[in-house]
Amino acid sequence: MTHRNNLIGKLQPLPSETEVAALNNILDALYEGADDSQLDLDLLSHIYQAHKDILQYDFISDCAGEKAGELTRQGRQALVQGHYAQAAEILVEALAEFGLTEQTPEGQIDLTGIAQYDSQEGMDLRKYAASCLLVVLSELCLMHEDIWQAISFLHQELNCLPPAYEENRIKCMSSLAELYRYLDRAEQSEQYYRKGLTAGIKFYGQNHPLNILNMSNLALLCGEDNRFEEARELLERALAAADSIEDKQEIDLPEIISSLACVCADAKDMAAACDYQERLLALNQSQAQDDPEGYAQCVNDLAEMYIEAGESDQAESVLSEAIEQLEGPQGQLPPQVAYLLNNLAWLIAEQERYEEACDLLDYALALSENDEECSDESVATRLYNLGTMEIKCGYFEEALDHLRESLEIYKEIPEIEDEDIADVLFELAHCYYSLKQFPAAIKPLEQAIAIYKEISDAEKHEHPRLSEAITHLADIKNR
Repeated sequence: MTHRNNLIGKLQPLPSETEVAALNNILDALYEGADDSQLDLDLLSHIYQAHKDILQYDFISDCAGEKAGELTRQGRQALVQGHYAQAAEILVEALAEFGLTEQTPEGQIDLTGIAQYDSQEGMDLRKYAASCLLVVLSELCLMHEDIWQAISFLHQELNCLPPAYEENRIKCMSSLAELYRYLDRAEQSEQYYRKGLTAGIKFYGQNHPLNILNMSNLALLCGEDNRFEEARELLERALAAADSIEDKQEIDLPEIISSLACVCADAKDMAAACDYQERLLALNQSQAQDDPEGYAQCVNDLAEMYIEAGESDQAESVLSEAIEQLEGPQGQLPPQVAYLLNNLAWLIAEQERYEEACDLLDYALALSENDEECSDESVATRLYNLGTMEIKCGYFEEALDHLRESLEIYKEIPEIEDEDIADVLFELAHCYYSLKQFPAAIKPLEQAIAIYKEISDAEKHEHPRLSEAITHLADIKNR
């Protein structure tokens, strides 16, 4: 609510208390308790202006007659009271008074009634009044997840709006692009992002928050279509525009930089990917204590990029520094970011620094066991990780205890993958074998082999561990 209230306070003209209450009712219904942090001033202004205009019943009456004005009053009253289905029915009836007839699913409409108006100014005003009703109707459809009907109303709005209302047309095109993207209609989505971007640059100039958003979203579409160079060019334009704007409150700069890092990584330009991810990490540095999960994810992504770039030392450095920073003055790592310890442990294990890796995994396990929100599966996985690392250190008794405990927990989780259980059984057999308890190794190894065979049959190729497990079993039985 704080984010929303801040935006409402920036609306011009400043809404009255009644208008604020009505606007909050509409936004509550639109987001239905979900996160509204993506709501920006442009979108809020668009919604506010549409609702403000249809509050002026005389305005609607002047444009389409007294019946349309009265229906609009009734519809707006139903909307404020939360009777959304009733509001939609009434506003559709009001819209009919404008002489608009939908001809196709794409929203081509008959403007015969409007064309009979006695002046261009009057005709434009009538079209704008109709578009205000269409904005509200499209929102009502979105509240009830009737996306296609919302798209139809938005197409009608776009066709209604005269050239004098170009800003509204640009926002309408952006909304259409978003909805088509939500429906996985990439071709139509790209079409309206490009139209909105072209019109937006012409109307606002290059460096406007809505243009930056459209460039970023269009880039994501290109990236999903493996057009990485095009996506990168768009994102670099968006970043340059964002950097040139002094007030960045309406711009999600971290999201642009994160997208650039991902696109560069997809294009296998790991040096550029690391550079952008480093910039993102620098932006998030101050959030280490306030948002440890977000900061940890940023660090982990950078470490993975360094590893793919062949710079394991850099990956180790960034993980170690992040863990130290996240521990803070209390020297206690937040449990929800304990996975950084796991990732650092496996990284240094590749250098055969198994003792250090064991210490890190033991720390991660302790955090998990003391965290009420940590799932049983996470605890079992960390027990397994520690057990396998203890095997590498030659601590077979300790490994045996941790692997047994991991197996017990896994077996109590209905949705656990059979492969996870098979891997624990395989490592248990490894422990028994190393402790020369050969008879005890047979049963877990046979069980692991049975699961690996089932997986091999299902996937039509041999599981990587199957041959090794069969060889171990034959070796044990021949002793």
